[in-house]
Amino acid sequence: CITEHHLYSLLHRVDENIPSEPPSAEGRKKSRSSGGGRQSLGGTEGGVGETPDIDALLEKFVMQDYLLRDKIDEGDESAGKSEDGKVIAYAMGPRAAMEVGRRQVVFFCSNVLDEQPDPTMLREIDEDDEASEEEEEEVEGEEEVVEEQPKKRGKRQKRG
Repeated sequence: CITEHHLYSLLHRVDENIPSEPPSAEGRKKSRSSGGGRQSLGGTEGGVGETPDIDALLEKFVMQDYLLRDKIDEGDESAGKSEDGKVIAYAMGPRAAMEVGRRQVVFFCSNVLDEQPDPTMLREIDEDDEASEEEEEEVEGEEEVVEEQPKKRGKRQKRG
C-alpha cells in the first residue's frame, strides 16, 4: 500500500500540474461544497484541462474497486495525519488485480517514472503467485476426492 502523501509526491513527479501534497481535509470540504478548486481533465478547447482533479479520480477508482482506501498508522510521518493520528493509504483493488495484474502495474509505474522495476516487488509477486497456485492445487485435489466417493443409494420403501 502507499500513503496518500507519497502517492501525490509520485504523481507530481509525472505531471507538475498535480500538487505534490494532498489537499488538507479542510481544503477537500471547501472544493467539494463550492464546486470550485481544481479543474478536471478534458474541459478546455485544447482537449485537456490544466490540473486534473486527483481527489475525484481517486474516489472514482475506489468506487469501481480499482483501488482500496484505508486509514493506517504510519510511524513518525506527521504529514497527512488526521485527528486520530492515522493517514490515508491506497492499495490495488480486486478489480485492478483481475483486469490488469500486479506485475503489469509494477512495470507500467516503473516505465512512467523512468526507473527499473523494484526487484523486491517482483519477487513478492512471484512468491504470492506460487502460493496461490499451491492453494488452487490443494482445492482441486480435495474436489477430486469428493467426486470419487461412491454415492450411497438406499432402497425406497413404498408408503401407502
